[in-house]
Parts: sequence; structure tokens; C-alpha cells
Amino acid sequence: MKRFLRNSLELLMLATIAVTQPIFDLYGKNLPIFASAKISSYELVFFICLVAVVPFASALTLETIAWMINKRLGNFVHDFFIFLFGAIFGLALVSEIGISFDAIAYGLSLAIGVAVVWGLHRLEIMRSFVMYLSGLAPLLTAIFVLQIQPVFSDTSPTINTVKAPEGKPPVVLIVFDESPLFALLDKDGKINPERYPGFAKLASLGTWHRNATAVSQLTVQ
Repeated sequence: MKRFLRNSLELLMLATIAVTQPIFDLYGKNLPIFASAKISSYELVFFICLVAVVPFASALTLETIAWMINKRLGNFVHDFFIFLFGAIFGLALVSEIGISFDAIAYGLSLAIGVAVVWGLHRLEIMRSFVMYLSGLAPLLTAIFVLQIQPVFSDTSPTINTVKAPEGKPPVVLIVFDESPLFALLDKDGKINPERYPGFAKLASLGTWHRNATAVSQLTVQ
């Protein structure tokens, strides 16, 4: 039972940092994707479960079946998933460093996967670290749910018309409906001035609220 719990926490932690966290981070920064796709609350819950639960649950289920067949097979399947999640995490880490040469990037990511397996077998401090860090999984999910609250809530706002005070300059607010932001960005997260000079100039001359979302998913609101 103790071995099963330890294996489960190892899989949970590595699946979280390799798959769940990067996907939640990507979509959490691009909330208009959900609004433009008109995602319902039920579909959003399904998406969260798919990202937060399925990678870990699938690995744990296959490992459990392997353990029921043969102890050695169970150990092999566990090490395989540890290596797989470790290599995926390594690939993300290598891309953040900025290594663009594919052979080196893939080689380093595979080496990181091997190192994770070796460390969990040989280093007690790493096993303890992974077990404690596994508590981040539900925390990351909770943070993502808070991030997407504007999309989660089905709002029907009351629209008020307000006249500008006398002598004040007019303010023009432009909302781009069903226009995912990530398609306009370069690798630094800024609007690509070479591909989209018009959008880049507009952002430079005005105030760009890049993390703002509309009050509703429906265009008419």
C-alpha cells in the first residue's frame, strides 16, 4: 500500500508539471479562446477534468493493471511513465532556455527523463521532494478555475449609455470579437510588427488591455 501511494504521488506530480501546468498556463493567458468558441460551463468542466485528471489517471490505471499481471512489469510501466513525463517536462524546459537545434533539444529532454527515473530510484531527498510537491496539482487546478471565472459565469449584463462630460475628448473602445490573441503574437508575447503592422501600431498608440475579457461570451451582449 505504501509503495502504491508513493508511485501515485510521483505520477501525479510529474503529470502535473509536464502536461497539466503548461496547458493551464497557455489557456489561462488566452481566455478569449473559450469565449470565441462559445464554450459552455459543462464543456469547460470537461476540459479541466481532461487536462488535470486524465494524464495522471491513465498512467496510474495502466500501471495498476501491469502490477496485477506481474510485479516486474508494474515496475517497468511505472518507470516508463516517469521517464515519459520527465522527458516532456525536459522538452518544455529546453525550449524555455532557447535551444533551437532539434537534435540537442530532444537529446537533452530524453536525458532529463532518464535523470528523473534515476533520481527517484537512488535519491531519497528527490522522492520526498516529489511527494510533497504533488500537493501542487489541486492548487494549480484551483488557480486555473479562478482565472477563467469571467468565462465560467454565464452573464447577462445590463448595458448603460453614459455621455462624456463637456469639453472632454472622446474615448474609443475597440473590442475584437472572436479574435484569439495568440495568433497575433511573436515569441516574446508582443504583437508581431512584421506580420501585423496595423495591430502593432494600434497597440502602441492606445492602451492595450491584453488580459481583459468581455462581460459575456455572446456577441450581442
